[in-house]
Amino acid sequence: MSKDIALKKIVQNIIRIPEVTILFPVVIVILVGVSVSSKFLTVSNIYTMIRNISYIGIVSIFMTFLLMSKGLDLSCDAVAGFCSVVFAYTMQKLSWPPIFCIMLALALSAVIGYINALFVTKVGIPSFVVTLGMLSVAKGATLILSNGSYIMIHNNFLSISNVKYLGVSLDVYAFIVIAILADILLRYTGAGRKIALLGTNASAAVVAGIRTVKITSILYIAIAVGTGFAALLFTFRSGIGMTDCGTSWALQAITACVIGGTSLYGGSGSILGTILGVFFMGLLTNIMSLCSIKAEWQYVGIGIFMVLGIVLEVYRSNKLR
Repeated sequence: MSKDIALKKIVQNIIRIPEVTILFPVVIVILVGVSVSSKFLTVSNIYTMIRNISYIGIVSIFMTFLLMSKGLDLSCDAVAGFCSVVFAYTMQKLSWPPIFCIMLALALSAVIGYINALFVTKVGIPSFVVTLGMLSVAKGATLILSNGSYIMIHNNFLSISNVKYLGVSLDVYAFIVIAILADILLRYTGAGRKIALLGTNASAAVVAGIRTVKITSILYIAIAVGTGFAALLFTFRSGIGMTDCGTSWALQAITACVIGGTSLYGGSGSILGTILGVFFMGLLTNIMSLCSIKAEWQYVGIGIFMVLGIVLEVYRSNKLR
């Protein structure tokens, strides 16, 4: 009996580590990838995969903080498309300097995040409803501005996407830097602890003197700007202002966070876990592509693993109580 109790405690201690629950699936998927395709472990394939996940990786990092605070943002897809089109429109149609186009796109993204935060904190509308409504508003504005079509960008500035240092491009470096700074913020600063307390018990956070409205507002603005920044990096690479830039980014970001150990109930999360979750999603997509699985079936796979991730998170939460 004592052995069973000891084994149970060991299992519970392992489950308490968010990164562990996703590390094993990542290793398994890598082994599957090696077995199904000889191209899987090539340098070019690995680099391409990392570059492809860098955009959703950036969004996922900001989503981690928001989920920890017990918030949610479903408008990421539309914010990405809106930011991409605003940048392309002002650069190609209005011939504005690139820096102004970037600043305007990010500023408008911040406005969207602020509006989301305003309705959540001041009006008291659930974040699910607010951001779902903003998804429709931003999508409509994008279609109006672009007249429902892609905007091709002809400007030498976009060559910045091809610039590499030590063989690594700008978007990958951006992902790495943001991940490191976010991990430091979450682990070693008071801000990380405040966000965790806000998600665990908002009333206790208020009693503790934490400015919950300010923190919540910053988080919604941050994820909107982070999404806009990721969309700009993707637009630099593609050379096209796309109305559907960022399609399913919100779904993928939430999935990566959840299967990486971030609680849907707020209060706990891990940047490393989220990054592993992003890699897990990227590995799955990469393997499915190497196996010539159609894109629509890839979406099915992502949806299935999101459900499984939520089930795992519920199981972890119950075990930790």
